[in-house]
Amino acid sequence: MRRAEIEALGRLCGPGSTDLMVRAVERDVDDVRRAAVGALVACRDPRAARILLTVAKHRAASASLRAFAVRQLGRRADPASAGQLETLASSLLAQSQIDMALEETLIAVLDTLG
Repeated sequence: MRRAEIEALGRLCGPGSTDLMVRAVERDVDDVRRAAVGALVACRDPRAARILLTVAKHRAASASLRAFAVRQLGRRADPASAGQLETLASSLLAQSQIDMALEETLIAVLDTLG
């Protein structure tokens, strides 16, 4: 139910809806967070790049959510985030040797940088 609400808000991009999406990214379960990340990008929220990088770096987030955030960041084609993605790639390389699930996120970072 919550995911459907966020997806609908993402299609409308009305006033105040992006604040609800940001709150969902911070507090909800993964599938709702994924919908909120996509909606923030679709609504072209100016906070999206910062939020996407935060999700991508958040170690407690699932690897698939982190990879999704990186791919969404790539959709924005924001050259200002390239330096932070390079740093994230170095960190993920070390982390992925311990947790193989993070390889998906690392591949997404490298694809985005490419």
